[in-house]
Amino acid sequence: MTQQIAPLGAVPKGTIVERRFEVEVMERGYEVAAHSGGGKDFDYIVRLPKYRPIVVQVKTGVWCSKLGRYQIENHSNGKIYSAHAYDVLAVYLPDRKQWLFYLRAELGNRRKTTYTPPELRQRARRSNSPFGYGELMSDRNPENWDLLHQVAIANSQESLGVTQQMSHPLPNTQ
Repeated sequence: MTQQIAPLGAVPKGTIVERRFEVEVMERGYEVAAHSGGGKDFDYIVRLPKYRPIVVQVKTGVWCSKLGRYQIENHSNGKIYSAHAYDVLAVYLPDRKQWLFYLRAELGNRRKTTYTPPELRQRARRSNSPFGYGELMSDRNPENWDLLHQVAIANSQESLGVTQQMSHPLPNTQ
């Protein structure tokens, strides 16, 4: 019996993006545990050594030429992820080969959100976001890997009983 190899392009796009994330996050010094099985609310658990784990959902941003921005899903098969499904959403922008990160709490009950690349933004807008970043979610800059690092540190400080206010407080996303 011969094993058949899937033709190029037969691997689901989501699987490829998940593997890209896995490689990139390991190159940045994180330990990675992948979720196996279907019907999941998260894809990975990542951890910087000496810090608490972060639960991550990985998605692909889809360019919508009609809107002039990326659409980002916050659901699986039509079901919105619960508030406790993951800590961080990692979004891959394939045509730019860039990553974009959001806190789960920022997405609220939205089924999807949008992202506008910096060079397409008409003017600098500020929001009164309770998450302390001073920007609209659609205006976030790509390659914001520091958000993942901030969540790791914030989660670890919570576990150590640290009660002092951080300079950029993060909501408890667990």
